[in-house]
Amino acid sequence: MSQSGESPVTTIALSIKHVLDKFRESLPQLKFVYDETLTYETAVAKFRRDNNLSNTSSLPFPLLAIRRSVLRFPQEGMSRRSVTHRGSQVVGDTAITYKFIFAEFDLEFLFLHNQTFETEVFEINYLSELGISSGHEIEIEIPEIGVWKNFCHFTELQNKEFNDISNFFQSVAGSVIIKGTFLILDARHAGASVIKEINTSIKDLNTQVLYTEFKIE
Repeated sequence: MSQSGESPVTTIALSIKHVLDKFRESLPQLKFVYDETLTYETAVAKFRRDNNLSNTSSLPFPLLAIRRSVLRFPQEGMSRRSVTHRGSQVVGDTAITYKFIFAEFDLEFLFLHNQTFETEVFEINYLSELGISSGHEIEIEIPEIGVWKNFCHFTELQNKEFNDISNFFQSVAGSVIIKGTFLILDARHAGASVIKEINTSIKDLNTQVLYTEFKIE
């Protein structure tokens, strides 16, 4: 939990970790690198740089390069008014500040390998509901709050490319939409209003479809 003077904690990174864990469950040898450019050249170079590897080191296959889009309000159904500020977990006359927002973002990826069979295995695992895309619920364990739930949608694979001029490799691109109630656990503020229990929900303002509900006490 964030204390006074420390950076706030958000559930965005925790949601990404959950999705990447699903990739690794199907492909235990998979390595990851965050690369804003999302190309073969930049992903391999950044992986080597992040891991202090020389340019002559073996290529890090299988490799999954990822980047995320900016957080946005969902395209359908939700109002921008679905933002709430609350306080809880009282310590003396102070309380932790919580900020909630219902939003979504894309986790884009580029899968890289130098063996056709392994690329095919990835494609099957990704599309199979018994593989990477099995289960669409994200459960995050947050100290002092409990289990926090978001959701992920595995979109169809976008393209497949290969290159054999210098180093043979194949790449498969795709993205995962991660949607839910994202939370900031902010620093403790003296004099914050004390709220010992919150029961709340977020619904579509037009259809009243329930998106999520939670209780903090």
